Amino acid sequence: MQSQPGDVRIVASSWVPEAPVAKVLAEAFATDPHTTGMLARGKDGRPDQPERRLEILFRLLLADGLAGGGAVDLAIDADDRTLLGVALWEPPGFTLSPWRPLTGLPTYARAFGTRILQAARTDRSAVQHRPAEAHWYLHLLGASPSARGRGVGGRLLRHGLARADEAGLGVYLESSTPENVPFYEKFGLVSRGPVPAYGTADPIGMWREPGTPSA
Repeated sequence: MQSQPGDVRIVASSWVPEAPVAKVLAEAFATDPHTTGMLARGKDGRPDQPERRLEILFRLLLADGLAGGGAVDLAIDADDRTLLGVALWEPPGFTLSPWRPLTGLPTYARAFGTRILQAARTDRSAVQHRPAEAHWYLHLLGASPSARGRGVGGRLLRHGLARADEAGLGVYLESSTPENVPFYEKFGLVSRGPVPAYGTADPIGMWREPGTPSA
């Protein structure tokens, strides 16, 4: 029997199978204007093979996130254990090896192509605009298109917010589109305005004080 909406289980993991998890994220972000706007372009000027390039990029980001002490939460179908969604969080003091910009360069080049410098400037801008307060940073949140309507994104977000609240920490994220801002506002996040990006749409920085109730 097909699972009904709500049959979703959230699992916090210190290890993930990067390929299937990256695939779900790539499907979720394949039409996201901010994310795909940084990818390599085809002859028609549009993002070239966005899902394939995003899978390459997200596998690296997942590996980096876990290596740096981050947390990955998985939304799983409670009946057939299908992967429905993923959230990647970075804790306060998140750090990577100083060699990562060099060792990760071939992967970034495969994802961004000739737009790699714009992508790097956009990433630096995002880092510079993060709050000075200690916080958990929601790097990625995505649900499989086949899971839409099941509340996967909300379940994943609540799980991460509860972890931050338990530690007495705020939460920060960038909403990649203005259309997603009302969704995050329901969970107590407040817009801090656009974060300058280069060659793609500006995301919106959003902050939540610890313990802020959801609507």
